Amino acid sequence: KIVEELEPTFVERYGLIKRCQVPKVEHGLAQCDVDKNIKPNTRCRVVCNAGYIATPGKDVTHCKEDGDWTVQMQCEVPLVVVGGGEISESSGDSSLEVIDFEERKPCKFGIPDMRSQKSFFNLLYHPAGPE
Repeated sequence: KIVEELEPTFVERYGLIKRCQVPKVEHGLAQCDVDKNIKPNTRCRVVCNAGYIATPGKDVTHCKEDGDWTVQMQCEVPLVVVGGGEISESSGDSSLEVIDFEERKPCKFGIPDMRSQKSFFNLLYHPAGPE
């Protein structure tokens, strides 16, 4: 408590700079531009363990002036959507399937088949916003 009260004085009088600690990431680790003496504006990226992916928007963070981070980085188990495909030159499959490696109960749902067989298509990940 005493150090917290004295800190603004040290910063003002002596030009001390608050430094950030290397962020902790569940199911991964932070890879920063520098390993020690992490100064404000230093960037860190998340490297997720095998079987996990970086949560979009939570994959990069920067050290702030107050010694905290701009974003709490996060790794998550992905949902995989498998869509259709070519069975042979003359036939294809238009079904969609969701594969949940964690078998989360709230994630049990079906996706209607595609209207027609697709050769190339994209799937966008749109994370839920703050609740």
